[in-house]
Amino acid sequence: MKATGEFTVSDWKEDALQGQWEGRQLSSVTAVFEASGAIQGRFLVAYLMSYSAIDQEDPHNGTAHYTGYLLFEGSIGEKQGTLVLEDKGVFAAHAPSSTLTAVKGSGTGGLEGLVGTGRYYSADGTMAIELDLTPTEADKG
Repeated sequence: MKATGEFTVSDWKEDALQGQWEGRQLSSVTAVFEASGAIQGRFLVAYLMSYSAIDQEDPHNGTAHYTGYLLFEGSIGEKQGTLVLEDKGVFAAHAPSSTLTAVKGSGTGGLEGLVGTGRYYSADGTMAIELDLTPTEADKG
């Protein structure tokens, strides 16, 4: 099942785990993303971010690698439920680019048994998300 959508960031809380050192920083983030389109619902997000460059005047001008998990609650196509996605990405030049992997065994409801990959990225100022999910072999029966 392939699905695309858009999302907005409705909440973002970031805390430095350690003060800055030589223009670098390690932070933890909790956030909420609201999705629309064929991917409809919200993502509860937890990240660890490693900044290799920080611009004090414009934090969006920094560069960071991040990893974390997104708990999706909602519908993908006509299937409704929850699903956890592992997220690895880079934030640079005011835009994120992430690779997503569905965590095997994390789905519930209509999303139970799904595995696959996806990505999200900034496209013309809009946050776009794409998922390509399939049932696990045991669930294809």
